[in-house]
Amino acid sequence: MKHDEEALKDLNRALAIDPNNMKVQKELGYLQYQLGDYDASLSSFQKALDLQSNDPTLSNNLGYLHLLQGDVVKAQKLIEVAINKPFDRVWLNLGLIQAQQGQVDEAKQSWQKGLDLIENNTDWDKAVCYVFTVALGNPTEGLEQMQNLINSSADKNALKNALNDATILSRSSQPLEGIEQVIQLLQEALL
Repeated sequence: MKHDEEALKDLNRALAIDPNNMKVQKELGYLQYQLGDYDASLSSFQKALDLQSNDPTLSNNLGYLHLLQGDVVKAQKLIEVAINKPFDRVWLNLGLIQAQQGQVDEAKQSWQKGLDLIENNTDWDKAVCYVFTVALGNPTEGLEQMQNLINSSADKNALKNALNDATILSRSSQPLEGIEQVIQLLQEALL
């Protein structure tokens, strides 16, 4: 935590010197997200996007934060911008939006496209894969893999991100089997 506080101070000092530094704004947004300050993260990512409007990662990150806060309309607009340069997370986020809108079959296709693009070599990648494995209709496999990841002392930020995904999935118009169990498992692991 002390390291995060120092990094936060360093990034703010850098912005005091150059408030138009898109890379610093973006890094600040990532750090604020990891610290759970989603409003500040949203603001930092928006400032970065204002400085570089053609960055699909920024559009995707902003869309995800709006989705996390329940604003599906804003999320969809931003994700649609990002989908023009597709990468794993944008497909997963598009699927989250589609699920919120009751388009579960389309959501599953988007999730599968996203999973096909993930390299699956970090705790972050694995945790996301296991949540979406459950969402794709394989709750036993996804829950078992998540438990194994947790037992391996997985990165807490990766687990928090997976919990955010599962929480959004729990708000889908059609319940997805196993999502509530994923949420419970992750909440217990983060205590």
